[in-house]
Amino acid sequence: MAKDEDGVFYMLENTTSSLYTVDIETGISTLIDIRGIGGLIERDLAFDPTTGFLYGLYNYANTGSQQQLFTINKTTGM
Repeated sequence: MAKDEDGVFYMLENTTSSLYTVDIETGISTLIDIRGIGGLIERDLAFDPTTGFLYGLYNYANTGSQQQLFTINKTTGM
């Protein structure tokens, strides 16, 4: 989970790689978009206040430890 400059929390769901916002007080999550990248094991999510992007670190389920870094637009989920 990552928090942006406005205090909004974001999370990636592992099965569909969907991006959600999360209300920490209620625990309610809201879908932003489904990234549609199958076979991922999401490892970490961070926010860069200078670019406004979320960064994710993952590896493909079938490759073991081959890690990749990717960006996510927090508005569109892409």
